Amino acid sequence: MMMGPKPCVIPTLAGRTGEKNLSAMQFEKGCKRSEPSYLCTLRFDEIEEASGPIPSVVKKLLKEFEDEMPDELSRKLSPKRAVDHEIELVPDTKPPAKAPYRMSQPELVSLGSS
Repeated sequence: MMMGPKPCVIPTLAGRTGEKNLSAMQFEKGCKRSEPSYLCTLRFDEIEEASGPIPSVVKKLLKEFEDEMPDELSRKLSPKRAVDHEIELVPDTKPPAKAPYRMSQPELVSLGSS
């Protein structure tokens, strides 16, 4: 929770299990009804405590390939290549027969109007 410019951390007790997700449509409907909305994020201060100790096999692999993995990742994209990707097709073959993609009525209407 935000209390002014600073985050407010509220300790919690383990309660009921199970997740509840809110879809975009449910959220939009709640906004139209002027229902209050809240956002909660979790932050782990200590990664090793949260995930447990790193197994020795993983440590060995990380050590073996440390020259391949930079300490810091680049902030920009890699340079553009002549061919980004290519799917090689076998000459004179037909594409597999598949049912057409199903769309809802509003999707079909919007597709027809564009």
